[in-house]
Amino acid sequence: MAIVKKQALKEMGDADLKAKLVEIENELRMQQGALHNTGKPQSTGRLRALKKLRARILTFLSQREKANALKLEFKKK
Repeated sequence: MAIVKKQALKEMGDADLKAKLVEIENELRMQQGALHNTGKPQSTGRLRALKKLRARILTFLSQREKANALKLEFKKK
């Protein structure tokens, strides 16, 4: 699985982001499992990049949810 750039994440839909998040979390669990089993990570840079990507995806999702909530609030008024 390749690390995705921020611009590509912005262009993805919510369903795509959620699917990518599941994929990232699975790979992150595998990397962390390898870290606990052997005592050293296969690639420290990869582990760090996965954590950052997961955080970035969660940020995009929460920003979109807040924006949608504001839109609904203004439509009610």
